[in-house]
Order: sequence, then C-alpha cells, then structure tokens
Amino acid sequence: MEEHDAAIADPMILNGLQYLHGFDLSYDPENPNVVRHGVGERYVHSDQEIADALARWESNCGLYDSDPAAYLRRAKERLTSWSPPTRKP
Repeated sequence: MEEHDAAIADPMILNGLQYLHGFDLSYDPENPNVVRHGVGERYVHSDQEIADALARWESNCGLYDSDPAAYLRRAKERLTSWSPPTRKP
C-alpha cells in the first residue's frame, strides 16, 4: 500500500478500488489456467459482470451513505455468519 492510499478514509471508496483492481484480469493465452492483469484476448469478467458489479457497488454506497454505522454492522454480521459451502464427496 502506498503512502497516499492511507489518506482514503471512506471505506466504500476503498472497497470500489479493490474491485476495480481485478476487472482487467485476462487469461494467459499460452496457459489458460493463469490469469494476469492487462490487455488480453479473453477477459475473466465480461462487460455485463463489470456493469452489474458497478451497480451493486453504487447501491451499497447509497445504503452506506444513508446510515454508515448500520451498513457496517450489517456487513460485519454477514461476514461472521458466512461459512464456506460444503463439498460433496
């Protein structure tokens, strides 16, 4: 993390930047099990997936802005109640 990144106090902006970081991922044409940042032939995320993620983030920003404490409380509750899916043998 660079020094100026710490100056971003709004958690929703940081959240958006974390998501934005992965939208340029593309599959390596020589090794399709590898993804990398930058221009590629086949991107991991479609334009529609990126548009949907942006809409979700914008909606969440509105919820956060209307009541930051309640939004963060609900987010923490979602995290503490989450459990990974079980794998069937």
